[in-house]
Amino acid sequence: RHFTDAPEAPQTEEEMLVALLLLTFQSAFGEQIACPKNADLLVTETGQWCKRSAKNGSAQKYGPFLEYYDESVIKAKGSYRWDDPEGNWETYYPNGALQGRGSYAKGVRAGEWSFWHFNGQLESRGNYHQGEKEGNWLYWYVDARPHMEGIHRVGYKMGHWVIHETYGGYSEGRFSEDKREGTWLVWDSEQRLVKRAAYTNNRLNGRQTIYLRNGNRESEGVLR
Repeated sequence: RHFTDAPEAPQTEEEMLVALLLLTFQSAFGEQIACPKNADLLVTETGQWCKRSAKNGSAQKYGPFLEYYDESVIKAKGSYRWDDPEGNWETYYPNGALQGRGSYAKGVRAGEWSFWHFNGQLESRGNYHQGEKEGNWLYWYVDARPHMEGIHRVGYKMGHWVIHETYGGYSEGRFSEDKREGTWLVWDSEQRLVKRAAYTNNRLNGRQTIYLRNGNRESEGVLR
Protein backbone atom coordinates (compact mmCIF):
# COMPACT_ATOMS: atom_id res chain seq x y z
CA ARG A 1 0.00 0.00 0.00
CA HIS A 2 1.40 3.38 -1.02
CA PHE A 3 1.29 6.45 1.22
CA THR A 4 2.09 10.01 0.19
CA ASP A 5 4.50 12.03 2.24
CA ALA A 6 3.03 13.74 5.28
CA PRO A 7 3.08 17.55 5.29
CA GLU A 8 6.12 19.02 6.90
CA ALA A 9 5.50 20.04 10.52
CA PRO A 10 6.22 23.59 11.70
CA GLN A 11 9.72 23.87 13.02
CA THR A 12 9.38 26.88 15.33
CA GLU A 13 6.96 27.95 18.06
CA GLU A 14 5.88 30.94 15.92
CA GLU A 15 5.11 28.69 12.95
CA MET A 16 3.14 26.34 15.22
CA LEU A 17 1.06 29.25 16.53
CA VAL A 18 0.33 30.49 12.99
CA ALA A 19 -0.74 27.00 11.90
CA LEU A 20 -2.99 26.63 14.96
CA LEU A 21 -4.56 30.04 14.33
CA LEU A 22 -5.26 29.14 10.72
CA LEU A 23 -6.93 25.88 11.70
CA THR A 24 -9.02 27.69 14.34
CA PHE A 25 -10.34 30.27 11.86
CA GLN A 26 -10.94 27.65 9.19
CA SER A 27 -13.09 25.75 11.66
CA ALA A 28 -14.96 28.89 12.77
CA PHE A 29 -15.58 30.37 9.32
CA GLY A 30 -16.22 27.07 7.61
CA GLU A 31 -14.22 27.81 4.48
CA GLN A 32 -10.80 28.92 3.32
CA ILE A 33 -10.21 31.06 0.26
CA ALA A 34 -7.74 29.87 -2.38
CA CYS A 35 -5.07 32.42 -3.17
CA PRO A 36 -3.56 32.81 -6.66
CA LYS A 37 0.05 31.96 -7.44
CA ASN A 38 2.64 34.05 -5.60
CA ALA A 39 0.06 35.33 -3.10
CA ASP A 40 -0.08 34.44 0.59
CA LEU A 41 -3.19 33.83 2.66
CA LEU A 42 -3.88 36.07 5.66
CA VAL A 43 -6.48 35.07 8.26
CA THR A 44 -7.73 37.34 11.07
CA GLU A 45 -10.72 37.56 13.39
CA THR A 46 -12.58 39.64 10.79
CA GLY A 47 -11.82 37.80 7.58
CA GLN A 48 -9.45 36.30 5.03
CA TRP A 49 -7.59 37.77 2.11
CA CYS A 50 -4.54 37.24 -0.04
CA LYS A 51 -1.50 39.49 -0.18
CA ARG A 52 1.13 39.80 -2.88
CA SER A 53 4.23 41.95 -3.13
CA ALA A 54 3.95 44.81 -5.62
CA LYS A 55 6.83 46.14 -7.72
CA ASN A 56 7.47 48.83 -5.11
CA GLY A 57 7.82 46.15 -2.45
CA SER A 58 4.58 46.88 -0.62
CA ALA A 59 2.22 44.06 0.37
CA GLN A 60 -1.14 44.53 -1.37
CA LYS A 61 -4.45 42.68 -1.47
CA TYR A 62 -4.52 40.38 -4.50
CA GLY A 63 -7.11 37.64 -5.03
CA PRO A 64 -10.23 36.48 -3.16
CA PHE A 65 -11.46 38.40 -0.13
CA LEU A 66 -13.86 37.51 2.71
CA GLU A 67 -14.91 39.81 5.57
CA TYR A 68 -17.03 38.78 8.57
CA TYR A 69 -19.19 40.43 11.21
CA ASP A 70 -18.43 37.35 13.33
CA GLU A 71 -17.60 33.71 12.79
CA SER A 72 -21.07 32.94 11.42
CA VAL A 73 -22.05 35.97 9.31
CA ILE A 74 -20.28 37.20 6.16
CA LYS A 75 -20.05 40.99 5.73
CA ALA A 76 -18.51 41.12 2.23
CA LYS A 77 -16.98 38.84 -0.34
CA GLY A 78 -15.22 39.58 -3.59
CA SER A 79 -11.68 39.91 -4.91
CA TYR A 80 -8.87 42.44 -5.16
CA ARG A 81 -6.23 43.24 -7.74
CA TRP A 82 -3.35 45.28 -6.38
CA ASP A 83 -5.40 46.71 -3.49
CA ASP A 84 -8.35 47.65 -5.76
CA PRO A 85 -11.68 45.78 -5.68
CA GLU A 86 -12.13 43.85 -8.92
CA GLY A 87 -14.81 41.60 -10.38
CA ASN A 88 -18.00 40.41 -8.68
CA TRP A 89 -18.79 41.55 -5.13
CA GLU A 90 -21.53 40.97 -2.58
CA THR A 91 -22.19 42.70 0.75
CA TYR A 92 -24.46 41.54 3.57
CA TYR A 93 -26.37 42.91 6.56
CA PRO A 94 -25.57 41.65 10.08
CA ASN A 95 -28.73 39.50 9.88
CA GLY A 96 -27.21 37.67 6.91
CA ALA A 97 -29.50 39.23 4.30
CA LEU A 98 -27.95 40.31 1.01
CA GLN A 99 -27.29 44.08 0.93
CA GLY A 100 -25.62 44.73 -2.42
CA ARG A 101 -24.41 42.86 -5.51
CA GLY A 102 -22.43 44.05 -8.51
CA SER A 103 -19.01 44.35 -10.09
CA TYR A 104 -15.90 46.47 -9.75
CA ALA A 105 -13.47 47.47 -12.50
CA LYS A 106 -10.16 49.12 -11.62
CA GLY A 107 -11.35 49.81 -8.08
CA VAL A 108 -14.72 51.44 -8.83
CA ARG A 109 -18.26 50.16 -9.33
CA ALA A 110 -19.13 49.30 -12.92
CA GLY A 111 -22.13 47.83 -14.73
CA GLU A 112 -25.38 46.79 -13.08
CA TRP A 113 -25.71 46.93 -9.31
CA SER A 114 -28.63 45.91 -7.10
CA PHE A 115 -29.24 46.82 -3.45
CA TRP A 116 -31.69 45.34 -0.93
CA HIS A 117 -33.35 46.45 2.28
CA PHE A 118 -32.52 44.49 5.44
CA ASN A 119 -35.79 42.50 5.05
CA GLY A 120 -34.83 41.15 1.63
CA GLN A 121 -36.95 43.56 -0.45
CA LEU A 122 -35.19 45.16 -3.40
CA GLU A 123 -34.14 48.76 -2.59
CA SER A 124 -32.62 49.99 -5.87
CA ARG A 125 -31.22 48.82 -9.19
CA GLY A 126 -29.25 50.54 -11.93
CA ASN A 127 -25.89 50.93 -13.61
CA TYR A 128 -22.57 52.47 -12.66
CA HIS A 129 -20.02 53.98 -15.02
CA GLN A 130 -16.55 54.72 -13.68
CA GLY A 131 -17.84 54.57 -10.12
CA GLU A 132 -20.86 56.87 -10.59
CA LYS A 133 -24.55 56.08 -11.04
CA GLU A 134 -25.43 56.37 -14.72
CA GLY A 135 -28.63 55.92 -16.71
CA ASN A 136 -32.06 54.83 -15.49
CA TRP A 137 -32.37 53.88 -11.79
CA LEU A 138 -35.34 52.36 -9.95
CA TYR A 139 -35.92 52.61 -6.19
CA TRP A 140 -38.39 50.83 -3.86
CA TYR A 141 -39.60 51.29 -0.29
CA VAL A 142 -38.95 48.62 2.33
CA ASP A 143 -42.48 47.24 1.75
CA ALA A 144 -41.74 46.79 -2.00
CA ARG A 145 -43.83 49.77 -3.17
CA PRO A 146 -42.21 51.98 -5.85
CA HIS A 147 -40.23 54.92 -4.44
CA MET A 148 -38.40 56.76 -7.26
CA GLU A 149 -37.52 56.41 -10.92
CA GLY A 150 -35.30 58.60 -13.06
CA ILE A 151 -31.98 59.24 -14.75
CA HIS A 152 -28.55 59.64 -13.16
CA ARG A 153 -25.72 61.38 -14.96
CA VAL A 154 -22.27 61.15 -13.34
CA GLY A 155 -24.05 60.28 -10.09
CA TYR A 156 -26.47 63.23 -10.11
CA LYS A 157 -30.24 63.08 -10.55
CA MET A 158 -30.85 64.67 -13.94
CA GLY A 159 -33.87 65.17 -16.17
CA HIS A 160 -37.37 63.85 -15.48
CA TRP A 161 -38.05 62.00 -12.20
CA VAL A 162 -41.12 60.46 -10.59
CA ILE A 163 -41.16 60.28 -6.78
CA HIS A 164 -43.84 58.19 -5.06
CA GLU A 165 -44.86 59.37 -1.60
CA THR A 166 -45.65 57.08 1.34
CA TYR A 167 -49.30 58.25 1.42
CA GLY A 168 -49.86 56.99 -2.12
CA GLY A 169 -49.49 60.15 -4.18
CA TYR A 170 -46.52 61.12 -6.27
CA SER A 171 -44.68 64.11 -7.66
CA GLU A 172 -42.85 64.54 -10.95
CA GLY A 173 -40.54 67.10 -12.45
CA ARG A 174 -36.99 67.83 -13.54
CA PHE A 175 -33.72 67.62 -11.64
CA SER A 176 -30.43 69.29 -12.50
CA GLU A 177 -27.47 67.96 -10.52
CA ASP A 178 -29.75 66.71 -7.69
CA LYS A 179 -31.66 70.01 -7.50
CA ARG A 180 -35.28 70.55 -8.50
CA GLU A 181 -35.70 72.88 -11.46
CA GLY A 182 -38.68 74.17 -13.42
CA THR A 183 -42.28 73.04 -12.97
CA TRP A 184 -43.10 70.21 -10.56
CA LEU A 185 -46.52 68.55 -10.32
CA VAL A 186 -47.96 66.78 -7.27
CA TRP A 187 -50.71 64.14 -7.61
CA ASP A 188 -52.78 62.51 -4.89
CA SER A 189 -53.42 58.78 -4.41
CA GLU A 190 -56.39 58.96 -6.82
CA GLN A 191 -54.31 60.48 -9.64
CA ARG A 192 -55.74 63.99 -9.16
CA LEU A 193 -53.47 66.99 -9.62
CA VAL A 194 -53.23 68.85 -6.28
CA LYS A 195 -50.27 71.18 -6.76
CA ARG A 196 -48.17 72.85 -9.44
CA ALA A 197 -45.02 74.70 -8.41
CA ALA A 198 -41.92 76.26 -9.93
CA TYR A 199 -38.40 75.62 -8.62
CA THR A 200 -35.03 77.28 -9.13
CA ASN A 201 -31.92 75.69 -7.65
CA ASN A 202 -34.07 73.39 -5.48
CA ARG A 203 -36.09 76.27 -3.98
CA LEU A 204 -39.68 77.31 -4.65
CA ASN A 205 -39.48 80.32 -6.92
CA GLY A 206 -42.35 81.57 -9.04
CA ARG A 207 -46.01 80.66 -9.51
CA GLN A 208 -47.52 78.02 -7.25
CA THR A 209 -51.06 76.68 -7.73
CA ILE A 210 -53.09 74.50 -5.34
CA TYR A 211 -56.05 72.54 -6.76
CA LEU A 212 -59.28 71.30 -5.18
CA ARG A 213 -60.49 67.71 -5.48
CA ASN A 214 -62.80 68.75 -8.35
CA GLY A 215 -59.86 70.15 -10.30
CA ASN A 216 -60.64 73.82 -9.70
CA ARG A 217 -57.96 76.13 -8.38
CA GLU A 218 -58.05 76.69 -4.63
CA SER A 219 -55.25 79.24 -4.51
CA GLU A 220 -52.55 80.70 -6.69
CA GLY A 221 -49.59 82.91 -5.95
CA VAL A 222 -46.04 83.82 -6.74
CA LEU A 223 -43.17 82.88 -4.44
CA ARG A 224 -39.75 84.52 -4.52
